[in-house]
Amino acid sequence: MKANATKVHDNRAVKAFLAPLPPALREGLEEHPWLDDILTGAVCLKSPGHRSTRPLKASLVYLLVGLSDVISVETVHEMTAGRYSNQQASRYAAASRVASKAIAGRMRDQEQGRLGAEFNFSPIESTQGEVLRTAEVAT
Repeated sequence: MKANATKVHDNRAVKAFLAPLPPALREGLEEHPWLDDILTGAVCLKSPGHRSTRPLKASLVYLLVGLSDVISVETVHEMTAGRYSNQQASRYAAASRVASKAIAGRMRDQEQGRLGAEFNFSPIESTQGEVLRTAEVAT
């Protein structure tokens, strides 16, 4: 039987982005309120076969993403002084990887001048990046 490879995620860019924010989640959300959606989504995800009803803490995921160069189960154990079982540490590592990737996507959107509030997701009004005038839409 082969053991699963340890998943390690490079988090340095997101860590640098979050570095100027306060370490407490509540104050960090004041600076970037969209972080709340990312963290809430990340802690609510469940992997196949997951049976635990123990919820994850968004504040811990925020700390893991804000303070870690890499995200892995070992990182969770180090930052929490071994407080969590391997299974729970694995859940925190997975949630932190998801949050890190979502934050990195938001950072790319900001760099490119594309903010979520400016997107128009209506399939009638836009197709493959081209805006259609109302007269062009077949009825």
